[in-house]
Amino acid sequence: MSTPVSLSRTTIGLTTGTILDNIFRSTQDITDAQARLIAQRAFIRASEAPTKANETLTLITQLRKTQQFQENRRQAITKLRTYDQKLSEIEEILIRAKQTAIAAVDPSVDRKSLYFGINEDLERLVSLANYYDGREYIFGGTRVEKEPFKIVNGLVEFLGNTEDTKTRTNDGETISFKVDADTAFGAVSNDISSNVDLNPQATSRTRLTDLNAGKGVELGTLVLRVGTRGSQTPRTASINLEGADTLSDVVNLINRDPTNVVQGVSTSPNTLFTASIYEGRLRIELNEEIYGNYENDLVLTAEGLGGSNVAVDLGLDNNTAGTVVSSGNAASSATITHTAKDGTVTTQVVSTDGSATSALENAEQLRDAINTAFSNKLEAEVVTPTGTANATVAIRPVDGGFSGASVDVSAGTADFSTTSGGFTSDHILLSSELDPKLTMQTKLSDLRFANGAAFNYEGLHIENGGESVDLSFATLDPTNAGNKEEPTLQNLFGLIERAGVFVKGKINDDGDGIELYSTLSGSPLLIRDIDTQVSGTATQLGVNLDFARTYLTDLNSFKGINDDALEVGMSIYTHDRNATNSSGTSGLDAIRIDIPSIAGMTVQDFLDTINDDEQNQFDYDSTLGGSVTGTFVKAKLNSTSDGIVIEDRTQILQFNGLDGINDSGGTAHTLNFDVSNTTDSASLIAGTDFTDLDSLVTAINNSALNATTQNVYALRDGNNIRLVSPTGVITFSETDPGGGGAAIINDETDSTASFAEQSFRIERDENSFTPEAFGIDQGVGNSGVINGKTMQAEGHRTVGAFSALSNLRNALLEDDLAALPGIQLQLKQAIDKILATRETIGQREQSLGGELALGDDFDGSATRLTARISEVAGIDPVQAKLKLDEFMAIFQLGLSSASRVVQVSLLDYI
Repeated sequence: MSTPVSLSRTTIGLTTGTILDNIFRSTQDITDAQARLIAQRAFIRASEAPTKANETLTLITQLRKTQQFQENRRQAITKLRTYDQKLSEIEEILIRAKQTAIAAVDPSVDRKSLYFGINEDLERLVSLANYYDGREYIFGGTRVEKEPFKIVNGLVEFLGNTEDTKTRTNDGETISFKVDADTAFGAVSNDISSNVDLNPQATSRTRLTDLNAGKGVELGTLVLRVGTRGSQTPRTASINLEGADTLSDVVNLINRDPTNVVQGVSTSPNTLFTASIYEGRLRIELNEEIYGNYENDLVLTAEGLGGSNVAVDLGLDNNTAGTVVSSGNAASSATITHTAKDGTVTTQVVSTDGSATSALENAEQLRDAINTAFSNKLEAEVVTPTGTANATVAIRPVDGGFSGASVDVSAGTADFSTTSGGFTSDHILLSSELDPKLTMQTKLSDLRFANGAAFNYEGLHIENGGESVDLSFATLDPTNAGNKEEPTLQNLFGLIERAGVFVKGKINDDGDGIELYSTLSGSPLLIRDIDTQVSGTATQLGVNLDFARTYLTDLNSFKGINDDALEVGMSIYTHDRNATNSSGTSGLDAIRIDIPSIAGMTVQDFLDTINDDEQNQFDYDSTLGGSVTGTFVKAKLNSTSDGIVIEDRTQILQFNGLDGINDSGGTAHTLNFDVSNTTDSASLIAGTDFTDLDSLVTAINNSALNATTQNVYALRDGNNIRLVSPTGVITFSETDPGGGGAAIINDETDSTASFAEQSFRIERDENSFTPEAFGIDQGVGNSGVINGKTMQAEGHRTVGAFSALSNLRNALLEDDLAALPGIQLQLKQAIDKILATRETIGQREQSLGGELALGDDFDGSATRLTARISEVAGIDPVQAKLKLDEFMAIFQLGLSSASRVVQVSLLDYI
C-alpha cells in the first residue's frame, strides 16, 4: 500500500503579499537609516529610546531658551546703544546752550540775537526725544505708539509715561533695557507730595493685603482665649482665617466659627466672642452674658496657632497694660483721657491735688492719683518703683473701655511718656492701628484727616503753564444727586488730569499719601487752597505748597543761588563762641555749615541743616539747672513773610572786674533781661545784693524770667557769665537810675550795651553765594536776630534739559541778565542727568556682556548644550552609512528573490 502524498497549494496572491511586506519593511529601514544619517540622531521616534529621547527633549528646550536669552541680550544692547547715541546728541545741545548762557552774561552781548539759535536747539531736542526706531518711540515708556513730547505754547509737554520694561537674560534674571525720559533729561516736575498721613480708616471692605502699609496679613488660625486669674475654666476658639479676603470676612469667620458658638443657649449672639469693626479697628469682645461676669477676673488674649503671625498682623496681640514711665523720680502732672464701654469720655488732670500745677513727686504718687481720680475705671500699679532709672506705672482699664488711657505730658524738668500702646480692657481686644495703604479704589470718605474731619470738596487752586484755575471737586461730592457711588482716588486724579493744566496724580511709594506733578517743562507748578485764608482741600491732602516745602532751586526763578563750588556753605559767628564751657573745652570761632549741593533741597531742609549741625549743638551741665541742651543759633521761618530768620541764642555778660557788680558809687543799677518767643522778662537790682558772680548767677537762674519755664541758663564762665537759651534770643541792658557810678557791664562807651564785643554775623564761604541768596549776609547791629529777605516761591519745576533750554530761551528773549546764573545751574544739572544716565547705560551693557554678547555664543552655553545633545542622541556617521548600505543590500536581495518566486503556474488556475 502506497503512502499518500500530502499536497499544499499556495496562491500567487498570498505569495505576492508576503514579498511586498518584506519589501516595505526594507524600504522603511532604508528611510529611517537615511533620516538618522541626515539628522545625525541615533533614533527618530521617542519609542525607539525613551530615556534618551526625554533627555534630548530637555536639552533642546534649554538650548532654545539659551538662544532666546542670547537674542534678548543682543536686542537689549542694540537698544541701549541707540539710547546712548541719542543722549549723546542731547548732551551736545546742552553743552552748546551752557556756553551760550555763559557768553550771554557779558553786558555787551546782544542776548536777543542768541534767542533764535536756542529756540532751534529746543526744537531739535524735542525731535531727539521723539526718536522712533522703526518699532517704537524709545523715550515713551510703555506708551510707545505715539510721540511722547510735543511743544505747547512754547513749552514741552510729556505725553508718555515713566513705566519700565524688562527683558529676561537668563533663568531668574531680568534687566531693564529702557531709559526713563524723566531720569534722563527731565520730563515731569518734582512731586508736590502729601506732608500728612492719608492712610484711610479701615472699614469692613478693606482688603487684608492692603493692611500694615501693604505688607498684608499672614493668614492662619487665630486662637482667641479667655482665661482667669482665679479658678474659672479657660475657654478657647480656634478660627481658620485662610480664606479671608477683607476685614468683613475676618469678622464673619470669627462670629460663625463652630468653636466660637455656644450650643444650647438662647442668648443672641450665641458666640463666646463677638467681632466687629470699631472706628477703623478690629474689636473682639467677650460675651459676658454667656461666659458670666467675673468682674476683673477675666483675661482675653489672641495668638496665632503654630507660630502664625495672624494675631500680630491683625493688631490683636496688644492686650497688655499701658505703661507710663517717668524720667527720674519726680514727674509733672498728667492729663488722662479714658473712653468707657458706653462711649463716655472722661478727661482729668492727675496730680497730687488734681490741679495742673501740682507736680507728682514719684511713681507711687502717680499710681495713687490715677486710682483716686478714676475709681474703678482705671487700675494703676507700680511696675518699677521710685528710685530706679525709670520709674514705671502700668495702667489697665477695668471697665471694658475701648481706648483705655492716653497721657498728655505737661511741661517740667521731668515728665511722663507712654512706652506701650493699646491700653485695652481685659474683656475687650481692640486692635492697634491696622494701617491700610492707599489704592486707586480708596474712597475719599475713607481718607483719614485730623479731628475726624470729612473730605473737603472745595477743590484746589492750580497754577501751571501760564494758566490759573480753581478746580472745584463739587462734582465728586457724594451728596450730589447725580453721584450713585462714592468717589475714589481714581476719580480725584481723573478730575485733576482733565482740568487742562497738565497735572497728574499718583499714590506715593509708601502708600500713605498722594503726589501731584506737572507734565509740562519750562513752567512752575503751584498748588494751594482756593481760599488762602482758610485751610481747605490742599491743606487737608497735604499738597498745599508753602514756602518751607519749596526747593531752593525753585526760588526766585533760580536767581542768586548756585552750587558751582564743591561745598556751598557759610560760617555763623555768635556773640559767645570763644568762651570756655563747663567741661573746659573752648568754643570754636564759628559754626561752619556745609551744604554739598542745594539740588533737591527744600527751604525746610536748609533750616534743618543749620539746626542739626554738630557744631551748632550746646550741652552744658549746670549745678543749678541740670543738663542744658539746645542750639547756639536757631534757623526758622519768618512768621510774616516768605523768608528765613537766624537767631543767636547765646550771650555773655562781661564785667568791669570781679567787683564790678558792686556799685562803687553806691548807686544801684538795674539789669534788664528778656527772651524772645516768651512773655517772661525780669529786672535785677544790682548793688549789695550781689557780692560776687556766683550770687548773680543764682539770682538770674531763680529770677522771674524763669518763673514758668527755664528760659535762660546763667553759667559762670571765668570772670564772665554765659547766658544760653533753648527758647529764643536773649537781650539785656543796664539801667542807671541816676547819680553816676561805674557801669556793671563792660560796655566801654555805651551804658545800655546789650552785647559783647564779638558781633553776631554770617559770612559766606569763598565762591558761595548762599547767605546773599537768602539775605542773611548781615553783620553788626542786628540785635541777635538776622531776618532774611522775602523770597518768591513760584512752585515746583521740571528739572532737566527741556526746562533749562526753555528758561534760557525766555531769558534771552526778555534780556533778563539776572536769570542767567541760575539757568547755568539748570544746564549743569541737566548735563549731569544725561551723564549719569549714560553711565548707567554703560553699566547695563557691560552686565549684558558688551561686545562678547554680540557674538554667536556669549558664554559658551549654547555650544555646551549642542555638544551634549550630540552626545546623547548622536550617531557615528561611518556606522550609520554601513547600516544604510546593509539595508540597501537586503532590499536588492528581496527584489531579486521576488522576481524568481512570483511566477504564474498551472496550479494558480486550477
